[in-house]
Amino acid sequence: SFKLNKHFLVGAILGLVIGSTVMVLGAKGIAKANEGRESRGAVRTFATAPDDSAPVPSAVAPSHGASAPAPTAQLAISDSDHIRGNKDAKVVLVEFSDMECPFCGRHHPTMKNIVQKYGDKVAWVYKHYPLPFHSQALPAALSAECAGEQGKFWEFTDAVFDDQEGMQARGAAFFDDLVGRLGLNSDQFKSCLSSQKYRERVSKDEQEGAANGVSGTPATFINGRLVS
Repeated sequence: SFKLNKHFLVGAILGLVIGSTVMVLGAKGIAKANEGRESRGAVRTFATAPDDSAPVPSAVAPSHGASAPAPTAQLAISDSDHIRGNKDAKVVLVEFSDMECPFCGRHHPTMKNIVQKYGDKVAWVYKHYPLPFHSQALPAALSAECAGEQGKFWEFTDAVFDDQEGMQARGAAFFDDLVGRLGLNSDQFKSCLSSQKYRERVSKDEQEGAANGVSGTPATFINGRLVS
């Protein structure tokens, strides 16, 4: 049945996401997962767990300090979000990420592989959670949004994660070069970036993440359940 297939799919994806987290930490185990995450110090909403959703094993329930997140997050997803895969899929992964976070950089290929492997059965929603001690995280998020204005959000984001060291070393010059490589309109991009046109959007993502128990990156939800 579809219900059984969905359970299998959620379980398989959960294994990949958790496996990515463990790999980042040198395979030290699920209990150590949160030590490896960078800590901060038409709309679909996952307000309650779907009746046919697979349960998240207690062994992978995250711990984020003083207050545990609600079992199912209040995550609003609309057509204006950055979605890879099938936006109408029954299995939805929402990732809060920081483009300078090294753990996010190692996790990013896993998310890409999930979409490549499962195709239209899944949706990957990317949301921003730039950490304040990463000097290039916010500029990268704003730059990605400006690239998205020209239809190149995912290409820009992939390129940043492919060369985080270059971004850290070169800053604005790195983004300028990337604009050229992706064939973006340079004047439009620079105007967008200098005006911080998408600062409110990034802030909205941050607030949504914090309200749902995100305290570090990467943070991945599967059908509203925070699993990594």
